[in-house]
Amino acid sequence: MIRNCYSLTSILLKCQIFWFAPSFWAFAILNTPSLKLLYFSPLVNIVAILGLYSSYLFGKAKISTSQARVNCLTIFSLFWGILLISGIIGSDASVNLELIFRYVSVYLALVALIFFINKKAISQIIAWQIIWGTALSLYQITYQFPLHKLNKNIHYNTIAIPMASSLIAILGILLFNKVKIKSKLSKIILWLCLSCNLLSLTSLPGRGPLIYPIIVVVFFSCLKYNYFTIFQTKNLLKKSKNLLIFILLIYSSFNNIQTKLDNWALQRYQLFFSAIHKEPRLELYQSSIEAIINSIFLGYGLNSSVNIVGFYPHNIFLEILLSAGIIALIPFLFFIIWYLKKISNSALFEVDNIPIAMTSCYLFLTWNTSFDLASSYVCLGSMVMFICTSSQTNQLNKIRK
Repeated sequence: MIRNCYSLTSILLKCQIFWFAPSFWAFAILNTPSLKLLYFSPLVNIVAILGLYSSYLFGKAKISTSQARVNCLTIFSLFWGILLISGIIGSDASVNLELIFRYVSVYLALVALIFFINKKAISQIIAWQIIWGTALSLYQITYQFPLHKLNKNIHYNTIAIPMASSLIAILGILLFNKVKIKSKLSKIILWLCLSCNLLSLTSLPGRGPLIYPIIVVVFFSCLKYNYFTIFQTKNLLKKSKNLLIFILLIYSSFNNIQTKLDNWALQRYQLFFSAIHKEPRLELYQSSIEAIINSIFLGYGLNSSVNIVGFYPHNIFLEILLSAGIIALIPFLFFIIWYLKKISNSALFEVDNIPIAMTSCYLFLTWNTSFDLASSYVCLGSMVMFICTSSQTNQLNKIRK
């Protein structure tokens, strides 16, 4: 029996299927909320994180050490430590075992993503993202998710985010990526996937999954093409044909919204474009800012927004200030400035990590209008992977030169 167990263990250790692939588990961490459509349980979070650590213990994953990765770990250890301490000393902290579990899970997920994911794994993660986002899109187009029957913790944004992430990753490949796709079949498949993503997103009431990708594309277009001089380019149409196709698809998608969405969803779009000052989130932001001014240095304690303003403020920066004040915001701002510097670096377009850069931008915008810190492993995880793999790419380029 012992010999049989040893043989079985040997087979598992030698098995090179996705089960021990760090890219699959990184994808699972970034898509945990939507994967709960298959099975809703906190076990999904645990399995995804343990899976990534198991890829190091039993698979081929290796710890990637670099100064950038160590800096990431230092920043998040300091930042997360301050937040957890605020849960102990904060006057209005609202902490329970479930919340502590969620915060510890976020930290463990970020540590694994910092050290176990290398540049090679990024393209595999993007491939998984496109497959999953397109699969959800096809289901939405064919059957439509019964939003009113799903678990109360799963809503339209939970479903739309992987679709929009797939959309933005495809746009990164088609519009900006260094490695050009030569196969016509591959291009056709990507455009079909992109069309499915757009079509499904127009049937959901969420605005961000449609509006934020446009913002990200415009931002990256300005970085790449330098719109101060672009109109002097003779072959502008040739260089921007994919971008023009995307603009036409977006235009047709917004035309289709009127026929697919109910009155409530249409009013939300109208509110955004014509009367944004009436947005309920702005009232929440205002209440949060007023509370922050009264305790700007130390905040009120972890998750205190529930007691102070009645709900989490739908903005990471405001939630940090409410929880632990400027003391916690400072290390987080260091990370954000570092991230933005990497994004705006002109060398960005000399590497092939544009899809993860654009996806992380989209997720960052989404988490600053819709979600809280306790679920920020999706947003922050994509950002640390981009930073760490960008630093790795820069090192490789220096060696080649």
